[in-house]
Amino acid sequence: MEATISAKLNSHFSAHDKVSSNTMSNDTNPATDSEPVRGPANPQAGQQTLGESQQALGESQKVLDESQQALDERRAKRFWIALVVFLFVVQSTIMGSVIHLAIGDPSAAVVPDYHNAALNWDETQRRRSAADRMGWEIEFAPSDVVDDRGMRAIEVTVVDQSGAPVDGLEVSGQLYHHARAADVCPITFDSGGNGRYIDLVPAAKVGLWQLELSIDGAEEPIASSITFELKAS
Repeated sequence: MEATISAKLNSHFSAHDKVSSNTMSNDTNPATDSEPVRGPANPQAGQQTLGESQQALGESQKVLDESQQALDERRAKRFWIALVVFLFVVQSTIMGSVIHLAIGDPSAAVVPDYHNAALNWDETQRRRSAADRMGWEIEFAPSDVVDDRGMRAIEVTVVDQSGAPVDGLEVSGQLYHHARAADVCPITFDSGGNGRYIDLVPAAKVGLWQLELSIDGAEEPIASSITFELKAS
């Protein structure tokens, strides 16, 4: 019996020592239970992949730069085209305004019949000095009264060198306001006797007026330029 108990105890301690030995072996070599760490199987293949990625990134950046450059060029073209069109419109507007002032605004006009007077300068001067050569006097008198239609009576008196009135003349002229030189009013005077010639003219506006007078029927044609001022009554 004692021999049997001794054998069982020996067997139990022997099994315990074996388990302890295996546990210590596992604690001192933990790497045996985990996967081994492996490096890249082919380092050259990794470097090639990295190079291809960098090349693709460079090409993408190049395409982006080209797109941005094309966009900048289109913006620049639109800007310069718009600037040229704007300047053309401004110049056209200025030219249109100048043309309108030159031919449309009565306050900006050339003196009536100025061109013909310049071409026939000698004849014009001869007609304007004819009254002085003959010793005649020409007097002009506008009325102070304006009717409801804005008409005003003007009178021209012609006397010869002896002071006698001269009748039987054909007296006409062109009348305009200095501020409306393009609004020329042709007038024809009627004889009132005693060397007086009268007409009704649309001269209600105050200010400076010009009368280019022409007298025919004398020894030689007579011309006279009369400037007068109308004041508010």
